[in-house]
Amino acid sequence: MAILVAFTVGLVGALSLRGTESRNQSLRNGPSSLSEVRQEINWRVPVAFGTNLPALGDNILDVSEALAAVTNGRIRLKVFEPGLLVPPFSITESVKERKIEAGYTWLGYDQGRIPATPLIAAVPFGMEPWEFATWHFEVGGKALAESLYHPHNVHPIFCGLVGLDLPSNRWMILRV
Repeated sequence: MAILVAFTVGLVGALSLRGTESRNQSLRNGPSSLSEVRQEINWRVPVAFGTNLPALGDNILDVSEALAAVTNGRIRLKVFEPGLLVPPFSITESVKERKIEAGYTWLGYDQGRIPATPLIAAVPFGMEPWEFATWHFEVGGKALAESLYHPHNVHPIFCGLVGLDLPSNRWMILRV
């Protein structure tokens, strides 16, 4: 059983699917000035897991650093520990309501509002991490996740993956 926390944890890009007509027009016509090309983006990103937690919370720090590096610092994510900006279980709703620009959470926390999210977050006896990644990127999992979140104006992005959760599966290992 794979507990897939970070596709799941991959709401770092709970990027809103919103924009103004003028911005859409400028995207179609290209940048009108050098300042438009060099525009910086600084997003506040609350997390559901403390960044001190290996695999669960520290992935966002790597994503943030990598994004800053590949954009020459034009895109920066300021990471906020759980509860400092919004409650950890309200990250998706906060993005939807435009209180924050992005968030980093486990999609399974949205099951009360979007009932199918556990199917794309973690399923008991589900796929191994490599199987899940293949399903997500090659067999329609990404499109399914995007279609579930589209009505909420949120765009989920796969940012990582966590394997087996052995303590909760210990009964499978021990003699019954």
